[in-house]
Amino acid sequence: MRSQTRQPDFRRLPPLTLLIVFLSSISAFAQQAEISVGLLRYFGNVTTLCVRGKSQITVSSRNPASGAAFSVRGAATFAAEGENIRISAEQLADTTLDCPVEVSSADLLSLNNGDGKWHSYKGVLLLDLNGRRIRVVNKIPIEDYLLGVLPAEMPAGFKEEALKAQAIAARTYAYRGIGKHGSVGFDVCDGTHCQSYLGADGEKQACTRAVQETAGMVLVNDTGFITPLYSADCGGRTRSGGTTYNCLTSVADTPEDSGEEFCANGANHTWTVKVTKTHLVAAISRTVRLPIQQIETVSLSAPGPDGRPENLIVMADGKERKIAGYALQKSLGNGTLKSPWLTAVSLDGEEVVFEGRGHGHGYGLCQIGANGMASAPHNKAFTEILAHYYPGSQLTTIAELPVAARPPTSKIAKTSPAPRRAPELPPLILFEP
Repeated sequence: MRSQTRQPDFRRLPPLTLLIVFLSSISAFAQQAEISVGLLRYFGNVTTLCVRGKSQITVSSRNPASGAAFSVRGAATFAAEGENIRISAEQLADTTLDCPVEVSSADLLSLNNGDGKWHSYKGVLLLDLNGRRIRVVNKIPIEDYLLGVLPAEMPAGFKEEALKAQAIAARTYAYRGIGKHGSVGFDVCDGTHCQSYLGADGEKQACTRAVQETAGMVLVNDTGFITPLYSADCGGRTRSGGTTYNCLTSVADTPEDSGEEFCANGANHTWTVKVTKTHLVAAISRTVRLPIQQIETVSLSAPGPDGRPENLIVMADGKERKIAGYALQKSLGNGTLKSPWLTAVSLDGEEVVFEGRGHGHGYGLCQIGANGMASAPHNKAFTEILAHYYPGSQLTTIAELPVAARPPTSKIAKTSPAPRRAPELPPLILFEP
């Protein structure tokens, strides 16, 4: 989607003026835009599901032939039954409904997967079948969705301006993600493949304020929404997105007048990890899909423009193998390497010693760096933080986008095609809530 008019450069406006301009321009569209979230974290493999509201819940089939909606007080249990869903509750005869089934309430909906733990969500639930399992989808206004995303993706104790920058990145990512998992019946999932979403249980006051005070704000360029990736600590320089991710140019994470890096106080800004040769041999064998027996030497390729060597070079069994840093990180698993940015590697007996920088993939916004920018003595506004990490992007609102450039309305079909492997992106979540 391409705008026919150039968006104004809001970075030049004073912060107070900027806030007034944005808040006054938010339309009903920005408030009502919805996203459908596949609740896979706790409900990705259930055959029965218990749902309750504080007062009552309303249940209906989205197939008009199944009859009118009805209300249930207390809790109701939904179970997969053939091609339908059966509902059981006190003072209600067991009822079978065509899929998908919609469940709503005047307040929060609380869900239990049978383990005794309840998880609360705003919006409505859409229950459908995925084989013999119930697929649980939370359809929710994007602004409410972000209230459960931001605390999972950035610590609520970070500076206000950093939280605002993160909220805008997360909102842009959400709009860009509409339809991402459309082939399996929802827009985005609630895990790290999209953005981590904790529902109403995860909401934090500071994060809620950041979402509300930036309501409707998104990042665009002349191709539409940018790909606003982010990670915990870039290690001192963000990673170049090349042609894969637009608006992700490598930038030094330092003030214009030099000085200490914005992210210098990150717990994993620099790190050293030791891996046994046996573990590394297994990881390399999986990566290159060719078994090796003995590692003889290890080294790194020359650093690229963003300071990161592209490959680990291993001489094994008399042959040279090259393994990309990100592929090696994934193959070693369990967070062994904090990032793909390796600065040194050496052999120490039966161990391989890796030294590296940063935590996460390093693309886009550096979360610890953003917090550093927002802190004294820098005291940068969220507009300056976003301009730093997403050079070439422009800040606007959904309301100001041309109608043709606005994202499609989220829709879930009654039946979905066979599941299709979703495109893989670097994981986003790097902080535990």
